[in-house]
Amino acid sequence: MRPGHPGDRGGAGTDLPKIPPPHIEALLYQAEKNGILPLTSRCNLACAFCSAAGNPPGLETFSIPPRTMEDIQEHLVYLGESRGPITIGESVTRVTEGEPLTHEGLPAILRLLRESFPQREIRLTTNGTLLTGELSRLFRELDVTVLLSLNTADPRLRSEWMKDPDPLNTLKQVETMAAAGVAFEGSVVALPGLFGMEDIEKTISYLAELGARSVRVLLPGFSRYHPLWQADIMAAWGEIRNLARAMTVKTGIPVLADPPELTGLEARVEGCLKGSPAQKAGLRAGDVILRVNKTTVFSRRHALELARNAQNPMLTVYREGRMFEVTLEKRRFQSPGFVVYDDLDLYEVEEWEAKVRQAGAGKVLILTSALAGALIRDVVARLDFDAGVVEVRSDFFGGNIMAAGLLVLSDFLQAFGESTRGWRPDLVVLPARAFDVWGRDLTGVSYKTFTAVTGVPAILVG
Repeated sequence: MRPGHPGDRGGAGTDLPKIPPPHIEALLYQAEKNGILPLTSRCNLACAFCSAAGNPPGLETFSIPPRTMEDIQEHLVYLGESRGPITIGESVTRVTEGEPLTHEGLPAILRLLRESFPQREIRLTTNGTLLTGELSRLFRELDVTVLLSLNTADPRLRSEWMKDPDPLNTLKQVETMAAAGVAFEGSVVALPGLFGMEDIEKTISYLAELGARSVRVLLPGFSRYHPLWQADIMAAWGEIRNLARAMTVKTGIPVLADPPELTGLEARVEGCLKGSPAQKAGLRAGDVILRVNKTTVFSRRHALELARNAQNPMLTVYREGRMFEVTLEKRRFQSPGFVVYDDLDLYEVEEWEAKVRQAGAGKVLILTSALAGALIRDVVARLDFDAGVVEVRSDFFGGNIMAAGLLVLSDFLQAFGESTRGWRPDLVVLPARAFDVWGRDLTGVSYKTFTAVTGVPAILVG
């Protein structure tokens, strides 16, 4: 192996020095300060497409028992650090995600959250199998938005691939929840090989007919270790994205394929939730938001945050060659109701710019994920940096894993070696979401090891 080119050997990383795992409390803090509240790692289903089945050896994960009310109360201060929604049941990478409805104390926890954060949006992800009429009434009373991970509305497929013990009752309770007026959004893991394209379309239609505000069609990412991994699994992604666009038109609600194909940061609206401030103001799919209350919008996420955090925000919008202004009648922190794909946060980019300029580096190499490559290049062009951008593949997970949060240090070292033959950067930028608050990756290796191996300074951004 040549000095400065650790990537000359494939699959590097198993012999990199590791740091002992942190206390689970610190990982919970890291999630909560971003508005995510993990409750339990227990799940009552055994879905064939569950990502946990494809975890590679050496991955550092944690499982948590149902958290006590006292524990939740102590952690409320961390949730207060975020101004966005409070989300329950969301994936936290290192903490195994469970089904929140298995937690017996869920009603009391939801009441505590609503009392503590009367204006914050509360979002709860569930597979729907444990819904009851009582819970549906509670969700409506506390104004909880349900993120329904339904995946299929076919009882036979639910039984076979999700191990739903009573699929007919699940669908009955979902319909009861919708009839009770609970605000909900649906999601479908798009697996044509298991469910077929026709079932994906039928499930989207089913959710729309029940009154779902939007539907996310999730394009699955599987590691090489997952039982469902196949080399051609992405072959249908284009067809699925086309289906999502067609279903947006057919159903009249935003149907989003995730991950999307984003080539820039313009704040393009993908659709509006029915009855939302955005829809009432006349926004529609294809509109581009340029300013919010005279503040120039940097990205999709920036536009959403500005609109969410303001009362009655005024938007400057570009549509079909003309600009106009609309005012969204809403309270502060209420969702504006327009739907955009997630991209980059302005504050993270400003921090990134400050760190790079402070380092005084000449040649900068930015290592990022395949999903974020085009967006990072857009940022580099806007900031006029002398920087190269390299998309890093996940050798650790393999398969079609492309998210930055699932890259590990050995992946970055491999990409560095392959991309710097014949030149040497003065600084390397790594995505912070690949590391925890101590700078450790998913295998326990510190990002500082990058400099120890390559001799090139590395910083974390984002």
